Amino acid sequence: MNKKIILIAMLEIFAVMIAFGQSSAISLSTVIRFPVGFGGGNDVAIDISNDSAENFLVGGQFEPYYSGYHPWFNAGISKYSPDGKLIWTKTWGNDTMCVGWSMIYSPYDNSIFQATYEFDNENPTLISKFDANNGHQIWQITRETGSPVYSLRVWNQYLLALRNGFNPTLFFIRNTDGSIQSSFSVGNYISISSMKILGDSLWIFSPEIIEKFILPRDSAIWRIPTSSLAINPVKTHGAVDSKGNSYICISDAWDNINGYMRFVAAKLSSDGKLIWKNQWYGWADTSRASGLDLNNWIYGVALSEPLGILVAFGEVQKYGTNGYVGTWGSSYMAFLNTATGDTLWTNKWDDDPADVVVLWNDGYFNQQNQLVMLGLSWFGNVDPPKPKNNFVKIFNIGINAIPENQQSHPSTFMLSQNYPNPFNPTTNIVYTVPRKERVKLSVYNILGEEVTTLVDEEKAPGEYTVTFDGSKLPSGFYFYRLYTAGGVNETRKMILLK
Repeated sequence: MNKKIILIAMLEIFAVMIAFGQSSAISLSTVIRFPVGFGGGNDVAIDISNDSAENFLVGGQFEPYYSGYHPWFNAGISKYSPDGKLIWTKTWGNDTMCVGWSMIYSPYDNSIFQATYEFDNENPTLISKFDANNGHQIWQITRETGSPVYSLRVWNQYLLALRNGFNPTLFFIRNTDGSIQSSFSVGNYISISSMKILGDSLWIFSPEIIEKFILPRDSAIWRIPTSSLAINPVKTHGAVDSKGNSYICISDAWDNINGYMRFVAAKLSSDGKLIWKNQWYGWADTSRASGLDLNNWIYGVALSEPLGILVAFGEVQKYGTNGYVGTWGSSYMAFLNTATGDTLWTNKWDDDPADVVVLWNDGYFNQQNQLVMLGLSWFGNVDPPKPKNNFVKIFNIGINAIPENQQSHPSTFMLSQNYPNPFNPTTNIVYTVPRKERVKLSVYNILGEEVTTLVDEEKAPGEYTVTFDGSKLPSGFYFYRLYTAGGVNETRKMILLK
């Protein structure tokens, strides 16, 4: 690398480091924090979700016993009430290396699906379905050796299981009995991170490519290599809003000799066009002459459309070595404006910098637009490291300080398609208001009779999300209509499928 390139790179680093810390438009306040686990000696909580009653569902693994460097694991799921009280715990597996790797809740029949990952590749991957009321196992299926399932999603009557490997495959599993109905290859890359579903559209995010499918078709309608967004993408996560825009966060090992890792965030339209792109670096590590941290890993993202916020979270390692391989570090969050990509706020956490690392393994926004995060602490001064505790932490978010020029104001009234659709029993309806005006949002049955009025009040400019509960209604087609005092009248169709 010549001197000119080095100078340009350092100027770029300096510029984005300033931009990274200049804004403080977000404030967090803790609502509740409570421990979670599965009853083992070394629990590791990986996934968190919630059911229609706002109970917390936590998935991961627990270690029933330990022998030197050869631990034995089982998968685990625990259910907690909204105030953090344990309702039930379920552990399952084969007492080898059966690690709970991916978990998802299905609102269609109030069930939970979990897949395991076999580190030793000596046993087949397991996928099980559980009753969310009591943790009772309904069915279990196996997949071939060496083919871990990294992501699960529910689509209509199917569980979609995305298997990693040299030929990643999407399996359509009937959620009633676990029978595999069909499958198709989604590419030739080997390190898939996650997938998202909106209606019949499916997005797959990996360090190599981002692609969109219309289910159940087996060919992508567009594919975008992540190399067009980052120099050397090594970890990628994404989210999708109600309009079909996708948000991508990437760990970019732009200098894989010295191990410098930056963050890249981008927003794509529903047809794959780039809307904005932002990049920044982590916090300074004064123990290094470069002043940069290494190993800035993206672990996940959370999206709030009403707040206009995208949250990227992961780990910043403090004592990295060349080749972006290092020791324990700190968890972080970075809040971005969904309209512009501007960084609004960042923070990192150390429970006890001397020997404990805090990680955010998963998170989401609940119906109250609070940020729900699944945390994990490790004892960093033992070899091999052991988990200290797992916890759920809920944050209220203050956004009053967002500058006017960074706020997103819609230019027109818009009524979006509900999600999920079909639904059972609840679904979300998103609408936008460009100016202060009285609006009415109502639901009608197929005979044109008004079922309920969801909104009937004056609204300030912005984007709003309202939840419709059809638990007391029969299955069938329904219509929802947005009226405004100014004469706007938009109608969309939705399907309640019980």
